[in-house]
Amino acid sequence: MAQASYIKKINIEVGANFECILGLNDATLARAGEILDDTEFCENQGYRSRIYGLRDTNISLSGDYEPENTAQQELFNAWENSEIVTIQYLPDGENGVQGDYVVENIDQSGTIDDKETIDVTLQGTGALIPITA
Repeated sequence: MAQASYIKKINIEVGANFECILGLNDATLARAGEILDDTEFCENQGYRSRIYGLRDTNISLSGDYEPENTAQQELFNAWENSEIVTIQYLPDGENGVQGDYVVENIDQSGTIDDKETIDVTLQGTGALIPITA
């Protein structure tokens, strides 16, 4: 059964607690992995052989700029101070994964006839940890 995306939560660790990053209306968790060719002479039978190499994750976020939201400001602070942040990606609002991330960039923009918005890219540093409620 399909799941509605609007119940998703993206939390960031602030102090000893996790807080929802308000204002977001688009979030993507990408998982990628290198594939290494380990084909050997005499053993390949005309086909390549492959193994997994390094894996990687990144998160893209976008939405309304909300300067009063502590969680959103934590992203700006992390970028400014070159700090690693812990993010929870919860597709159903309770279950998902958690990992450490570096804030690669924060784009902030707005036009005279629209709202101020942000676009954030986070690059993973380490493994994802499953979260189950």
